Amino acid sequence: MALKIVQKCVQSCKSWRKGNKVMKNCLKNLIHIHLFGTCSLLILLLTSCSNSAKAPPPGRKLYVKTAEAIQADVPVYVEAIGNVFPNLTVAIKPQVEGKLLAVHVKEGQDVTKGELLYSIDPSVYQAELDRAKGNLHKAKAALRLSEDRVKRYSDLVKNDYVSQLSFDEFKTEVMSNEAEVQVNRANLALAKINLGYCSIRSPIEGRISQYLVDVGNIVKADSSTILTTVKQISPALINFAISQHHFATVKQAFVERPLTFEAILPDNPTKAYPGEVFFVDNAVDLRTGTLLMKGRTPNAEKELWPGAFVRVRLLLEVKNQAIVVPLSAIQYGQQGTFVYVVKPDQTVALQLVETGVTQEDRIVVSQGLAPNDIVVIDGQINLRPGSKVTIQNDAPAAAKPAEKE
Repeated sequence: MALKIVQKCVQSCKSWRKGNKVMKNCLKNLIHIHLFGTCSLLILLLTSCSNSAKAPPPGRKLYVKTAEAIQADVPVYVEAIGNVFPNLTVAIKPQVEGKLLAVHVKEGQDVTKGELLYSIDPSVYQAELDRAKGNLHKAKAALRLSEDRVKRYSDLVKNDYVSQLSFDEFKTEVMSNEAEVQVNRANLALAKINLGYCSIRSPIEGRISQYLVDVGNIVKADSSTILTTVKQISPALINFAISQHHFATVKQAFVERPLTFEAILPDNPTKAYPGEVFFVDNAVDLRTGTLLMKGRTPNAEKELWPGAFVRVRLLLEVKNQAIVVPLSAIQYGQQGTFVYVVKPDQTVALQLVETGVTQEDRIVVSQGLAPNDIVVIDGQINLRPGSKVTIQNDAPAAAKPAEKE
């Protein structure tokens, strides 16, 4: 038909000189050709789109991989970011004034409880100790003399050879000398203590920090002078905070059983350091809406270092005999979350499900599946409800393209 219109237009154009009427007919014919071509192109495009939207034709094999829905005990964790702290931190300060004579350990060295760290010049305190010993001996001698005098005069006072007033003065002198002995004993004990403070020892087992005062300096017994610090990093403390939404579960679990957790270093995600929670704060932080918690982990290998960030996985509960499927089985559509279940006749059915917590590459299905149901985990893209499938669980991970029977 288009060919005829073109031929007619050409013939009309040859008769250009015959008049305007022929010219008008020629233009009309050209417009008809343009409209006819446009409509033909639209019909072709609509036909192509209609064919591409069709589902795969019947008689084609659809290869899928499947897995069985199983029952398992699934732990439920809440994750948080935590910090490592030493179990104990002690600031080493001088308790007497004097010249710092020696340092007996190296910076960063592990020390034991009672190990000698610093020495302060003991000469002054040794002299005070010797003086306290002498004063004590002197007071004891005076006490013995006064006690002998009372014994000698006790018979004389009975026969009125000595006045009662004098005898009372002798007894008073005995009591005074006894008090003097006690004072000198205390002074001697204090002198021994001060002399002992000249040898500074570690009060805990741990690791020593850097030197803050060098040998030769005069140190004073005040709160501002710190020689170094000792930190006990085995065991280690983990401080972390969780959202207040988990407070009810945490509170109940903390009363019923020990709350356990795992600390994981960012540079070693395959190794977990187990620990136990010993502190839950008594208030929620108003600024962040979180609850502070503290736990302790043995850290026997001393791989957790104070100040480091760790990922904390707090065990809230364990869901016993929960239905679990691979995470790749879960699909999402307009109707909601669903899986494809393979029936005994090798056809698939779309099953709506409700999911719960995930654990690595598995997910808990709280509703919609029963134990031993077979679900599709790979190859869902070409499936429709009622599609017949061929199971090839030994095939490569990617689904094979459909092929004709």
